[in-house]
Amino acid sequence: MTSNNLLLHRLTELMLKHEQNILSVDLLFDDEQIGDLVKSIQIDSPYQQMLMEGVLTESVRDEKLYISFTVEGYFHYVLGEVIYNQTEGLGAEALKQIVEENKLNGAKEGVEQCLIRDVEMDNFTRLIWLIDYGGKHIEICIVPLSYAFLQSEKKINSEENTDIGYATQINRVLNELFNLPSTNDFNVLELTIKHLEGIQKHDHIATIYKRFNEIIEPTNLFEANAYIKSINYIPFNQRREKLDQLIDKSHRLKKNEELAYFFYTLGQQFQNIAEHETAIKYFEKGLNIAQKIHGNIHQSISRCYHKLGDCWSDKSDYDKAIEYYKKSLEILTNSHDHQHISIGEIYNNLGLTLIEKGEYDLAIDYLEKSLQIHLKVCGKIHPSTSTVYNNIALALNEKGECKKAISYHEQVLAIDIMVYGSEHPLTGTTFNNLGSAWNSNEDYDMAISFYEKSLIIALKNEGESHPFTAIVFDNLGTAWFNKNKSEIAKEYYCKAFEIRSKTFGDSHVATGKSYNNIGNIFKLELEYQKAYNYYSKAHQIFKDKLGEGHHYTLLLNEKINKLNDL
Repeated sequence: MTSNNLLLHRLTELMLKHEQNILSVDLLFDDEQIGDLVKSIQIDSPYQQMLMEGVLTESVRDEKLYISFTVEGYFHYVLGEVIYNQTEGLGAEALKQIVEENKLNGAKEGVEQCLIRDVEMDNFTRLIWLIDYGGKHIEICIVPLSYAFLQSEKKINSEENTDIGYATQINRVLNELFNLPSTNDFNVLELTIKHLEGIQKHDHIATIYKRFNEIIEPTNLFEANAYIKSINYIPFNQRREKLDQLIDKSHRLKKNEELAYFFYTLGQQFQNIAEHETAIKYFEKGLNIAQKIHGNIHQSISRCYHKLGDCWSDKSDYDKAIEYYKKSLEILTNSHDHQHISIGEIYNNLGLTLIEKGEYDLAIDYLEKSLQIHLKVCGKIHPSTSTVYNNIALALNEKGECKKAISYHEQVLAIDIMVYGSEHPLTGTTFNNLGSAWNSNEDYDMAISFYEKSLIIALKNEGESHPFTAIVFDNLGTAWFNKNKSEIAKEYYCKAFEIRSKTFGDSHVATGKSYNNIGNIFKLELEYQKAYNYYSKAHQIFKDKLGEGHHYTLLLNEKINKLNDL
């Protein structure tokens, strides 16, 4: 240990011992280990160097000279090393004693740093013990547990012609954490994920949830509510089976507030896999229980109305969606400040629904109200604000103001790159949206260039079989179709169709869109019978899923009638 390190570590030891962040220099003079270092007035002495470099600060009180650390965070770091050295081999009880008994300001942060050193040494024993002990010790474990999850993944290659196995740090930490699952384990994981969200570690969160889904078998309502969040991160075609397993257990659960939330989160998951009727059923179940508990005016009631609005909008019943959004809005405006972020979110969704209705000016009015709230609450450089900018751009694009839409999308792109980086899936979505705006502006080469950027990101992050990858393939097909390059367009349309039929089945609206697009290709190539067959399949899907009055259904009616006239 260098003289500088000796000085800082001994000073920190004395602070921990005396439970004070500021010590008399006279006390240091009498210390056998660092007394001579402190007494030295040589400019190159460790003590004088630490003062000149701003690590330590001298101050005078009552005609006495005192010393303290200048930067609190650095003090916590050194304190963590000191606590680690002093408690090595003593177990977690020694850390618990410091947290509970030592009055030093920063003692908890020092224990937190000590636990990070445990993790660096591949030792989770004390961290898990403190989590299991619970209480105020949970808070100290959040950052060390986050650090444990962020360690590099280790790739293990098995023999040739066999599967490649991946043993990840995340998998190991979860196995340690949930070896004997307790309420504390679920609580600390939820708090840790919130911390990782705050530092934008979205890829790690996704992996945590995927691993969590593999190792947890929920046995009660609390565990089920935690488990259900993980379903959103597993492969799309596995979600329904997992949801059905949870539903089978729900009849044993008591009708209370947790059960209302359980049905609410079930509804969210069914909405995510586009099973809107089932989603509505569970949102309404959650709503009924919440109303019995809270009456008709409560935040949980507003939340259910909001999600019901989303579902009816997805089902293209826009008037019903607007009715539910306004019910949600009425509750929030009576109980919150009118600049509350939840109100901004409903304004945003009202705007999106009005875009679908074709009422673009009214949609923009709501979206601009949403934007003002998001700018005030979240600031400009924030994902939620970026979303509202994007939706205003969508409204402008549908309204025919393509140049203006492109300007908004460019603002979104700038925010996304600052927040997520240039290779994140959300940045890829913005590239895709910019491509669509340029496509509407009839600059198809520019559209293709943005779609191709989006596709690179989608293939890297989501893979070749993901629904979003299908969207980008589909959009590339449309851009090439608009350039009258039918062979290239058909290639992309068929790739999109293959993903959608495999992921969603042959009766999903997304698959219907692919049938329509491939029909367009055959019509362009004058193969009218093939075009008719594909249009008919699309028409049947739209009629069954969206209704006879939906504009998709009506459009296919028109196309089929025109073919019949040929």
